[in-house]
Amino acid sequence: MSGGEIERRIFVVGVPRSGTTLLQSLLAAHSQLTSFTESHFFSRYFRAVPGLSTAILTRDPTPRLIEFLRENPADDSEQPAPRLATGRLLPLASRRVGRQLLAVLDQLALSRGFAGWIEKTPRHL
Repeated sequence: MSGGEIERRIFVVGVPRSGTTLLQSLLAAHSQLTSFTESHFFSRYFRAVPGLSTAILTRDPTPRLIEFLRENPADDSEQPAPRLATGRLLPLASRRVGRQLLAVLDQLALSRGFAGWIEKTPRHL
């Protein structure tokens, strides 16, 4: 790991029963990668809009984030879950919230002492 920065972000996506869990397991064997449970952050809380090149936020993912952090603890200490700045107009917060979710995964990996992470939610495809 160089300088406490994330060097790799890996999303494993695909259709069910296509080998995504096996691929996740093989990648997680790398000494500089940590693996997370399925977050469902993007498949449940963002939706593609015809005509736009990006997906938009449709509801607040904070409850799932809290559950995800319980499933994927940083260490033995209890840390408060971050609140996401979703705002009242969710579609306008899409990029900001997406970056915040990535930052949570980055911080979780760094707190575990890893330079990269793997997240497997096949439906993110």
